[in-house]
Amino acid sequence: MDVLTRLLEGLQWEQYKGTGIEAIADCWSLIAFIQNSSGQHARAYASATNGLEVHPKHVDSLFTRGYALTEQGEYNPAIADLEEALNFTTDAVKQAQARRRLESVRRRKG
Repeated sequence: MDVLTRLLEGLQWEQYKGTGIEAIADCWSLIAFIQNSSGQHARAYASATNGLEVHPKHVDSLFTRGYALTEQGEYNPAIADLEEALNFTTDAVKQAQARRRLESVRRRKG
């Protein structure tokens, strides 16, 4: 994760906001995934949001941010992110993941 963080800082990633560069958004979503895995959901939310600032339709960033929101009890915004992820992907595996997570969040929401 340190390597990814240094890479993004070295690139001055902020200058790429709105460009849709998938590789930069991929880095942010990977950082968010690692943070979610270690229970750092607020940090994961921020990292995934950075990915979405670069690529607003980045499926993995939407998914990791939706996961972070779910773990923070923010079910409605999590559902919105996961629905967007589902709408933006044509990958069958990612669609299945998003559907499963959506079902899980909706059950948790009650």
